[in-house]
Amino acid sequence: MDNLDNWEVWGKHVLMELKSLHEGMEDIKKELTRINIDLATLKVKSGVWGALGALIPITIGLAVWLITK
Repeated sequence: MDNLDNWEVWGKHVLMELKSLHEGMEDIKKELTRINIDLATLKVKSGVWGALGALIPITIGLAVWLITK
């Protein structure tokens, strides 16, 4: 009977640990989703700033070309 009591205690401990690990995984999934959204936002912003950065020398080059023409 002593083994059965030990297994009940151990089983409860295992179930508590599994629940804790599950909650930890859910937190990690939420954080990973937030990081993915932040990364996508940064990609869009860098694309916009890259396009604006390229537009400046193109505009200057066109202006110089039009003036010298």
